[in-house]
Formats: sequence, structure tokens, C-alpha cells
Amino acid sequence: MAYWWVSQNKTFDQDRMGGFLWTPQVDRGGACPQHWLNLSLVRRGDTLFSYVGQGICAVVHADTDAKESMFPKARTPVDSHGHDDTSSIGWLVDVTYRVLVHKVAVGSLLPELQPLLPRHHSPLKANGTGALGFVYALPPRAGRLLLENCTAAEGAEFLTSNLSPEVDVLRGVPLGETERQALIQSRLGQGRFRQDVMSYWRGHCAVTGLDLEPLLRASHIKPWRDSNDTERIDPFNGLLLGPSYDAAFDRGLISFDNSGSIIVGRALSRVRCGQLGIDPGARISRLHGNHLLYLAHHRESVFNPREEGVAALAVESQDRFAE
Repeated sequence: MAYWWVSQNKTFDQDRMGGFLWTPQVDRGGACPQHWLNLSLVRRGDTLFSYVGQGICAVVHADTDAKESMFPKARTPVDSHGHDDTSSIGWLVDVTYRVLVHKVAVGSLLPELQPLLPRHHSPLKANGTGALGFVYALPPRAGRLLLENCTAAEGAEFLTSNLSPEVDVLRGVPLGETERQALIQSRLGQGRFRQDVMSYWRGHCAVTGLDLEPLLRASHIKPWRDSNDTERIDPFNGLLLGPSYDAAFDRGLISFDNSGSIIVGRALSRVRCGQLGIDPGARISRLHGNHLLYLAHHRESVFNPREEGVAALAVESQDRFAE
């Protein structure tokens, strides 16, 4: 699953009512701007954020892959859009809009959001105002930050109900109630997902061997928000971890390489590791080849070796040992 930013000041109402996103393939000069080409890269199951009036006003689910399409009949041409040529061929994605009751003001997120955005083809200018364009690719960290803030604004039910609408994205068939409940439970690290992860690790923490079940967490390696429905309940997308390792892994303060050896970010000094009970020489036991793609995603998109924000694990020390 990928994340996208959609600037929709002039087209939001019509696009929402029609349940689509559309852009031409080329402009009047025959060129294809990157922010139009990006729509052709959207795939079913992706998450998009509608940016209107300096804030995120809707979270959008892609119901189909991008496809070629003439100008949508549901949209009224508006010359000021700059690309509303009803005779042009473009790209279209069928989508479901979830309009937020409480718009998320992007200005309040700038200190956290700006460092996560790409240097080139960013949806925001350096001063925090929206760039002139339509669809922008978002790195996973930026997408998760936006989704977390939308969830905080709307309440916990927003997150647990944020599944692809009753469809298995790999098989393209309706989900049964059992499968749907399994997905909801997997989001919470519970149900069948937890049972399968517990079974694989034989009821022991994958790192320390702790076997006190109430303290063990079945943690997704590739975050739930970044995974498709199959990955969300795949036991190989899980690690069974004790509290300190789980918290540090979830926040991207530690990760693991393909041999299972721990990688420690600079925020966790030797003193902090000692206080948290994290061994800088730790290894995952019983690592399987099927874990490796998920771990690669965690290292690339979750782990931050230079992360300094340790609000949940704040222990003061200047003794750093990982760059």
C-alpha cells in the first residue's frame, strides 16, 4: 500500500460526489507533469489524503488501479483548472471518500511533517503552503503521520474501520465476516494473528526468550497501515516481543538485519539500553526467510537511525554508540 497527497481545492466537491480522481495524460503543450503522472501509479488499496483549504479534509481509499479514461461525465469543466479539456484522455481511479468531521490543519503538523516530505515533488512549499499541483507521492512515514492525526481527530473507531471496503485486495472477492473480524483483530495484535505469531515463536519473546504471555506483544513488522489485507494477518509479518523491545521496534528506535542482529538507533545510548533492558548484542531467534521482506520494509520505512524524538522512552543520556 502506498500513500498519496491530493490537492483538490477546485475539484474536491465534484470528485467526491462522483467517487473518482481524474487527470489528463498530457497538458496543452504535450508535456506530462509529474503530479499528473503520479495518478497513473495509484493502485487499489492505496490511501490518499485530500488537501483542501490548508488542511486534510478527507481520507480516500483507492478502489481500483489507475486506468485510462476520457474526461469524467460527472465533472463540469472549469477553465480555471487549467486542464479540463473534455476531449482529452486521462487517468482515472475509482475511490471512496471518508470526509473528516474535524479537518486536520496541516500548519500545526509542519514541524513534524516537513522533514518527512521528499525534497523534490513535495506537496508543500518551504513556507508550508500548498504547491501548485495535483497528486504527490508520500513517503510511508509522512503517510502514517497524516493517518495518525486523522485518527486522533476522528477517534479510535476511524482506525479500526479503515479496512479496504469488504474486499480482499489480492483475490478481488468479498471478505467473509470471519476474515473481516480477523483483520480487525490483527490491527490490534490480537485474534488469529496473535495466536499464529505466538505459535511460531512457541510462546517466547523472539529476542529474550521471555515466556510470560500477558507481557508479550504480537507486533507487526511491516506496519498495519502499510500492509495489504493478506500481509496484515500473515504470521511472518509478526514478531513476538517483550514490552521494551516492542515499544522501541514500533517507534523505529531499533530494527534487525537479515541475520537477526539488532540495529540500534542513536537515540538509544548504552545507558538508555541498560535502563530499558535492551541488549545491543541481541538477536532474533528462529528467523525465517519469509520474515526478510518485512524486515527490509521496517529498516527502510520505520527505523530511523538518527531519531531523537523519544517521548515514550525518554531517559536522559549523552552516551551515544550508534550513528
